[in-house]
Amino acid sequence: MVQDTFDFILVGGGLAGCVLASRLSAALLNHTFLLIEAGPAENERVRPAVGVFMDDNSEIEWPLRTVPQKSMNGLIMKQEQGKVLGGGSAINYQSWIRGARGEYDHWAEKIGDPRWSWQGLLPYFIKSETFLPGLDLVDVDTTVHGTSGPIKVAQMSSSGLPRNYPLKGFVTQVYRSIGVSFNPDVNSGVTLGYSEHTCSTYKGQRQWAASCYPNSDNLTVLCDTHVSKVVFDGVRTTGIELRTSRGAKMLLKARQEVILCSGVYGSPKLLILSGIGPSAQSERLGIPKVLDLPVGENLTDHLAFMTFWKFPNSLPLEDDIDLLSDKDCDPLAGPPLDYFAFLRHDEESIQELAQHSLSEELLRIHLLKDRPHTENYMIYTHLDVSIKPTLAAESGTILSMSHVFVSPTSRGTVRLTSADPNDLPIIDPRFLSNDLDRQLLYACARSAMNMMITSETARKYGVQEYGIDESLRNDVSDAALGARLNRTGFSMHHPGGTCAMGSVVDNNCNVIGAEGLRVIDGSIIPFPLGCHYQAPLYAIAEMMSDVIIEQYQTV
Repeated sequence: MVQDTFDFILVGGGLAGCVLASRLSAALLNHTFLLIEAGPAENERVRPAVGVFMDDNSEIEWPLRTVPQKSMNGLIMKQEQGKVLGGGSAINYQSWIRGARGEYDHWAEKIGDPRWSWQGLLPYFIKSETFLPGLDLVDVDTTVHGTSGPIKVAQMSSSGLPRNYPLKGFVTQVYRSIGVSFNPDVNSGVTLGYSEHTCSTYKGQRQWAASCYPNSDNLTVLCDTHVSKVVFDGVRTTGIELRTSRGAKMLLKARQEVILCSGVYGSPKLLILSGIGPSAQSERLGIPKVLDLPVGENLTDHLAFMTFWKFPNSLPLEDDIDLLSDKDCDPLAGPPLDYFAFLRHDEESIQELAQHSLSEELLRIHLLKDRPHTENYMIYTHLDVSIKPTLAAESGTILSMSHVFVSPTSRGTVRLTSADPNDLPIIDPRFLSNDLDRQLLYACARSAMNMMITSETARKYGVQEYGIDESLRNDVSDAALGARLNRTGFSMHHPGGTCAMGSVVDNNCNVIGAEGLRVIDGSIIPFPLGCHYQAPLYAIAEMMSDVIIEQYQTV
């Protein structure tokens, strides 16, 4: 039986929760800690690098879906959130991309705190990683990379297993054909260009928070356990309420703090259930109000869609590789891709639309120097992750190309249907509710598809799109791109903003107006970052660990 009182209770054993629990318990040895996770402690499919790649309806994921998206012909999309110790770091595609320097500098300027700038967070990016540079990164800037952190971070050519995919040379050639330059280190603070994929994978093994961050004896981990609400005395947090598998309620007390690390959908849900959120929603649900805050507002996410391509002519071979065997490319090495590209779209029509459709704040973010607008990557397999029935894969040499929008100006919401903690939240990203977003996504797809249709390299091998109506072939008009989007659109699962810094939490992640309550996860990110969120979340959790340790090390 677990004790009923701890100094700190962390709700959510995902990426941030595991990092915080490890760092805090190791440094504050005279305090007690409880980490609560709704899912199991482990799952056999987590450790292999491709163990949950392309998986669906997994028992270690929450069964979250969006509401039908009006701008996408009613398309419903899956929203991945890990339900296992380690959270998203245990089920993601393992990409490790920090983002652009200017984004963090704007974050710091927005809240008036230089700790959240690129230079402020850089020590924590470094602290979290052991970086293994790829073959093309000859001169590693050791001032921006870690050498002794818990997470092994490898560029694909240094990931410990052979990755000599035959299409590697083809991909670099077609990127260059449209003027995309090579960026040897996407994690240097400059993201633009095409770069070698960097991921938290080494020797075919996933590097995830629950495995790589150790626990101390003063930390209790409670898995397969659901928290129904945070408990208050006025605005002072006193603990949390659990519900057992039989439905019985149990109260656990926190002497110092409750820290919510339940994710972009879970943390706002718990706050609203506890009486912290929009007053109108609390009243509608019959929940006694503690604080009126815009919890669940400002939801952002990265939207993407796929196109599929086949090579009817002879395979474009890389150097002297004449067939794809395990000695050339180990299938367990990680997701089957080598490069990704981050792009800006500064065409006059895009800029005019931005000037006329955005608020002053959103326009400033849109115009940030070197901030990417979109991302493109090519996977050497048939990958259809939409919620609709899967298209039939073609035989022979194929690749799937993902067109990703990483700078959305649309904002969505997370709402509750009832005061029952067992009910899933209502997720509405409101994708493409601003026409600028649609035009930027189309610009991304159009440039990438044109390089597959018109480049000399692609024509040499007779590259053709498949998985579409013949009437759409080689058609990159808005209408044709919209048809593809409505068929294969999906979330990249990079949500943020629902407990945004500046409106719901302060710059130390304290819930504004409450005492002894913090939120530390992706929900605090105030505006969308043009990257994959795993690396930023490690840095955020590492920095906030130091903040909390400094506050309590003499208590």
